[in-house]
Amino acid sequence: MLTIARYTALEGVRNRFPWLLGGVLWTGWGLATFVGQLVVAETREMQVAILGAFLRLASVLLTLLLVLTIQVREIHGQGVEQLLSLAIPRSRYYFGKFLGFALLALPLALSCGLLVVPYTAQKGAALLWSLSLYSELLLVIALAQFSLLTLQQLPAAFSVVSGLYLLSRTMTDLLLVARGAIMPHGNGLQESMEALLALIASLLPDLARFTRSEWLVYGMPEREEILFIFVQAAICLLFLWCAGLFDLYRKRF
Repeated sequence: MLTIARYTALEGVRNRFPWLLGGVLWTGWGLATFVGQLVVAETREMQVAILGAFLRLASVLLTLLLVLTIQVREIHGQGVEQLLSLAIPRSRYYFGKFLGFALLALPLALSCGLLVVPYTAQKGAALLWSLSLYSELLLVIALAQFSLLTLQQLPAAFSVVSGLYLLSRTMTDLLLVARGAIMPHGNGLQESMEALLALIASLLPDLARFTRSEWLVYGMPEREEILFIFVQAAICLLFLWCAGLFDLYRKRF
């Protein structure tokens, strides 16, 4: 498992991951500098809020594309069949790949956390923000692994992961709109849609509470909020691991 993780991380490095990481950090720094030249009042707050939102989105996209490109190359090159033909459990292959991708995501999350440190007043908030970003990247890795091993097509896997991520990020807002005063109540169709949205929200992780830019602006959240984030990330990871292993063991190569 450790050998698979090592070569997965090496393949990511050979795919110009350090250059892409540097490009993300350089672009984020340039964006923060540009915002600082435009804003007159509360300059640092605006800089760190926009920088945090940009780094979060860029990190998720970079991690997703890295996982999908490495996995799809291995699938089309018959690498999965060759590894699984050896006398090793499939769970070691699965977790070895996940560990390799997690090793690549770690410097990404830490680098983004270091970049926001000069713009925030509380250094602990930057550390919490980077840890929350890392847990979010782990969820993206697990979901991308499961989607690509199941669908085995890059466009379909990218669409599924992107759609579920955006839905998890915006589900809270969609529920607020559905339950708002401007929506007609007492309508059976509207109540059915609201119940459907509530059901979907109960199945998806509440990513709107992860890696919030307001932590960098106003300080660290309550302990209950921090505990909720990491417990929910652990539960979702466990669920995705079980689903991925179930699908991997039922496949015949």
